[in-house]
Amino acid sequence: MSLLTKSAMVSMLLLFAGHAEAQQQPPIPYWQMLTSNQPAQPLSVVLPTGMKLTALGVFDIGESYFTSVSNGTNTGSSGSVLRGESGALTVSKIGLKGEQPLDSLGLDSLGLGAKFIFDIEAGVDLTRFTGNDPNHFFSRNAWFGVAGNLGTLTFGRQWNFNDDYLIGSVFTGGYPLSIFRLTEFGELSDLHDNVVKYVTPAFHGIQAGVYYQFDGDTGVTSLKNKALEFMVSYKLDPVTIGAVYDQQTDPFGNVISQMESFGASYRVGKLKFRGGFAVNHLTPGNMPYPGGAGPISVLTPETAAAYLAGIDWNIAPKWVISGDFVYRDNLTLANNTQIYRLLLDYTLNAYVDIYAQVAFMTNAAGAAESFYSWGAATYLGSGYADQSQFAAQTGLRFKF
Repeated sequence: MSLLTKSAMVSMLLLFAGHAEAQQQPPIPYWQMLTSNQPAQPLSVVLPTGMKLTALGVFDIGESYFTSVSNGTNTGSSGSVLRGESGALTVSKIGLKGEQPLDSLGLDSLGLGAKFIFDIEAGVDLTRFTGNDPNHFFSRNAWFGVAGNLGTLTFGRQWNFNDDYLIGSVFTGGYPLSIFRLTEFGELSDLHDNVVKYVTPAFHGIQAGVYYQFDGDTGVTSLKNKALEFMVSYKLDPVTIGAVYDQQTDPFGNVISQMESFGASYRVGKLKFRGGFAVNHLTPGNMPYPGGAGPISVLTPETAAAYLAGIDWNIAPKWVISGDFVYRDNLTLANNTQIYRLLLDYTLNAYVDIYAQVAFMTNAAGAAESFYSWGAATYLGSGYADQSQFAAQTGLRFKF
């Protein structure tokens, strides 16, 4: 076990032992978070150097039901499946983040407001009580960097700009019902090792950034592709807008995909309107399958597009209902997929919410997309041709 891993575990144990910094309201025992009506209190500690450490976590556990689950050969249905689900809406994880102002160490003589930052997060499969990535202990985030008046520069294993600026705010649905689970659109939510990432400070709500992966993912010899992204965004209530260009190259430097994505949202009263699209241009080669479980082979140059329209409605102080329509169109193969999704979420308190969602998917002209399948992924999808599938999920999330 590395020194970084040991240090992180010791810090997290101290935080969970209750060494939290003083809050405006008296801290509550952590075991009472399930029933507390107090505002959320971060599990933080401030070290003598001024470094602030904060523990974070999400535990999302529930049940999922799928009809028309493809058999192992992708030739037809093997029936329905009811299964326990970890991370249906948000991947279960636990982590530690920190920040150290450099002026307190005498290292910010230019007055740039600079601080050292880091974030390490380990994914957890609550149905098996194991990590969710055999190649990475800190599978969700593992980066460090510097933030200040000149922007933020980070290094390590990091989420891409599509996930930062579009997933969750525009493209919603969680796992496995989201748009990024469609075969050609895995890069709408992905993270990579060996990344340098820079984001400018906000100027009247406008930011820009660059994301460069200088080496392939660690421990995955079949996924040594490299990612390059450029981002421009605007966020000033009630409007958010994001645009991302993503390029993937294989180990030999050949471009295997180029994707342009755009999303926007507008909030008015208790309603939030969302919409966006992505267009991916694929060339023959091995493309990472959504979720990193690939690769799959693309046989000929393809162009595919995906469109989403959605709305969120705060129908009551603790109730939110969301609806989405997704249309996927492979322009080269002339097949398409449609997804309809409805989510109801009830917030118990600042830490706990309960949710239920249903979705229905249809395929046409040979498309074989699916929410859940026993079959292997192909360039047509992971299900069987022209299948329709219904999914229902319910669960509980505990966040701190």
